[in-house]
Amino acid sequence: MYALCGLLFGYDIGMINGVQFNFSEYFDLDPAMKDWVIVSALLGSLLGVISAWKSWKELSNKLDVKFIEKSINVIKKNIDNTKFSTENLALEIGMSRFELFLKLKLITGQSTSEFIRTIRLNKAAKLIESGKYSRTKIIYMVGFSDPKYFRTCFKKHFGCTPSNYRILYLLYLSY
Repeated sequence: MYALCGLLFGYDIGMINGVQFNFSEYFDLDPAMKDWVIVSALLGSLLGVISAWKSWKELSNKLDVKFIEKSINVIKKNIDNTKFSTENLALEIGMSRFELFLKLKLITGQSTSEFIRTIRLNKAAKLIESGKYSRTKIIYMVGFSDPKYFRTCFKKHFGCTPSNYRILYLLYLSY
């Protein structure tokens, strides 16, 4: 890359890995050819960076998926525990609360408490769809202790109350 910088700025002498390199000894290029070499080298470097970034991104995505799966499993294991909090999740994941917050915010766009609440609400929706349990029982099954707070969170998340959700689900099934 240093040699490329030397060519780019019009120097005849540059450095490659700390060793002085005289371009004019090895390259007798007219100005148009010199520009083509520079553009080719820059494109090659850029493509190398892009492919390395793509590989890192794929690895990062795989690690993020594993992290999210682990987080969801921990939450599901504790879903009926009304005292389960961000501190508990952080302890079980093995991160500080702050690190957990940052990682979840980066991956999901949600804070840790929002992420836990989303998992709980999605589980509640599945239980409501099943029709096997009363709404009061479902509230406690998914770790909420206050029915009013549950209803508020459910309405905010799904756009309707739990009762209306069941009706809409049954209408959906009838089509």
